[in-house]
Amino acid sequence: MFNFGFFELILLFIIIVVFVGPEQLPTVAKNLLKLLNSWRQTTEKVTESVTEPLNDIKKQVNKSINESRESLLKQADEIKEKTSTDKN
Repeated sequence: MFNFGFFELILLFIIIVVFVGPEQLPTVAKNLLKLLNSWRQTTEKVTESVTEPLNDIKKQVNKSINESRESLLKQADEIKEKTSTDKN
């Protein structure tokens, strides 16, 4: 999710300890984890709400394409049949 290296994480931890204090660190960490979890769940719901209708549209488009393909192949076969019988 985030591209933090080891040293960035240590620096971030030191900054948090300085600003928050070691006494409040567990509470802040707990609240931060709750926030991140909530954010993750929200993004999953949004992603699902967007991809689900798109998948339905994709299925409908594929169905239409397949039906059109079958119809064109059938017409092509009929044309081939007529042209081959006309030659004979």
